[in-house]
Amino acid sequence: MITKKKIKKKSYSRTVSIIILILSFLGVIYLLSYYNYKIAQHRKEVLSEISRLEKELLSLKEKNEKLKAGISQTQNETYWEREIREQGYVREGERQVVILPPEIEKENEALKEELFSAHNFWQKILQWFERMRD
Repeated sequence: MITKKKIKKKSYSRTVSIIILILSFLGVIYLLSYYNYKIAQHRKEVLSEISRLEKELLSLKEKNEKLKAGISQTQNETYWEREIREQGYVREGERQVVILPPEIEKENEALKEELFSAHNFWQKILQWFERMRD
């Protein structure tokens, strides 16, 4: 009888140790798969960030090329002369002529007529109020 009890104890402890070993193995597998999933998510985020940064780099390179072209263009004397002339400057000895569009000329003529037709200060004020009212 004593031998049967020892065999049962040994088989019971052996079964418990096998169950603990299997549970430990399953726990390790679960942890490894969980961390593998987290690493895959992080990798996706990093790849999308790399893609975004590459696009930004390309746009910055294009902008850099445009700026370099602008710098090389501004080193040309004809560029500066054109820019200065657009601002209204003329060379020494030249005369500047400004051609106004027809509408502006008509408005300027109408204003001149109004200013010169009013003989005194009070008539000018009255005309101004009438224009404001309209």
